[in-house]
Amino acid sequence: MIATTGWPLADGARSRGLAWGARRSGPDRFGAEPPALVRPARTLDHGVTCMDSPFIPPVPPTPDQPLSPMRRLGMLLRRRSIMATFPRAAYEDLIYQRRQFGWLTVFVNDPAAVHHVFVTNAANYERPVLARRLLRPLSGDGLLLAEDTDWRNQRRILAPAFTPENVSLTLPHFAAAGEALANDLGAGRVNLLARIRDAALDAACRALFSLPSDTDGTYRRMSALVREYFVHAGWIALWDMLARRESDYVWLQKERSDFKRRWFAEIDGIVADRRRQPSVGGARDLLDLLMQARAADGTPALSDKEISDQVATMMAAGFETTHAMFWTAYLLACDKAVQDEVRAEVLAAPPAQVRTLARLRAWPALRRVLMEALRLYPPFPVTARVARQDDVVGGVRIKAGTLVMLSPWIIHRHHRFWDQPDAFIPSRWIGREDRPGEHYIPFGVGPRVCIGAAFATSQVMLVVATLLARYRVELDDPRPVLPTLRNATVPAIEPWFRLSLLDEAPGEDRGSTAIPPAKAA
Repeated sequence: MIATTGWPLADGARSRGLAWGARRSGPDRFGAEPPALVRPARTLDHGVTCMDSPFIPPVPPTPDQPLSPMRRLGMLLRRRSIMATFPRAAYEDLIYQRRQFGWLTVFVNDPAAVHHVFVTNAANYERPVLARRLLRPLSGDGLLLAEDTDWRNQRRILAPAFTPENVSLTLPHFAAAGEALANDLGAGRVNLLARIRDAALDAACRALFSLPSDTDGTYRRMSALVREYFVHAGWIALWDMLARRESDYVWLQKERSDFKRRWFAEIDGIVADRRRQPSVGGARDLLDLLMQARAADGTPALSDKEISDQVATMMAAGFETTHAMFWTAYLLACDKAVQDEVRAEVLAAPPAQVRTLARLRAWPALRRVLMEALRLYPPFPVTARVARQDDVVGGVRIKAGTLVMLSPWIIHRHHRFWDQPDAFIPSRWIGREDRPGEHYIPFGVGPRVCIGAAFATSQVMLVVATLLARYRVELDDPRPVLPTLRNATVPAIEPWFRLSLLDEAPGEDRGSTAIPPAKAA
């Protein structure tokens, strides 16, 4: 989940898919571009449009040769996208190695090597200090950062909350959030990412707390906090790379400590409010399930602090479904035939009828589109581990302290594993919906695979289905929608879309619902 943003162009870089043709404006002393989160808009002149088949979404260019350590460091410190540092060999080799000032980093792309690091010998690998420093203010001591026995205990306690029966409990909340989004939009030109961001927050708050997100402003404050964290305090800084312990250089982390104080004050307030409410029969939402969890002796399994830590993790993860929703809508807007196919099955089985996970199987085309969106834009683009002891991975000797990287972004676009890896081809999943294969890992791999995967995919499917049941969706922006890697795979811009009611001619405008596009966060 460690990622940065931006896309400096390497001299002689080779474009994968639709590379963005931008001129270098002059290197700085690290050999990277001058700082800018998003470059000036450029229209696409590559002769490929959204409606070409198959559609090949634009990506930053891939260097032919590995970048120098100083260049990579400069890009990282200046918030350039980590994907722009991956050379062509990373997408072709089963084990890709590179050194940074003498330190070896190993990217494992081979399924056997991935299984060794994350399953059979997972006890030998832990999250690096840098990841813990970045994620602790957001997730506390919850499941995300727990290790060893603590992680096993937390996973055991939380698992009942994510059974199919309990995930089905959240489906009406997701449907209500989708309906609220569709009602709010209207036909016209719209900044869909901003509206989807609100819908994802609304869905998460309904599912977690049984409340829409605008009841008293609490959840919008939380949304603003999360966005602020990943734009500012959550960025990798030089002292993060120098730190050997989480406690190192804490005096330089005032922004993070201030975020953590405000973030957990909001969450603690929500938990305290629920404690004061009279008990109801059964569980209404995920917070009820956490509060009702019991240990073997019948006592509460989680303290209020532990509940707050888990809620913080779930809230941040729920907010991050924004990007899965956005990329799914974007890809559908760029392939009219697929959009029409998905809409036909949604109209035949309306979202209001979906009350169980099994009912989502009535939308196989939508499921395949979502699978392809998660392949092209994985929610966790890079995961890092550090070897505790010496090991051998894929024939490579790994010394204690070596950084081992698993990148779904790379594996999902690897030339050995995929036909036309950069193309949007949802039909590749026909007959494979339940058996996607070992090269498809959008939610991780092994025992630490994301516990909320069904929660997230259900949320995306219901919100997108409700949108398509009401509107035709078109991209109405000449700028390339480039992905960039941060905590998730996010769009570098907030593009314009055009929505048409199904009883209107495509493109007919009944007024704008526009929120001015801005830099994506």
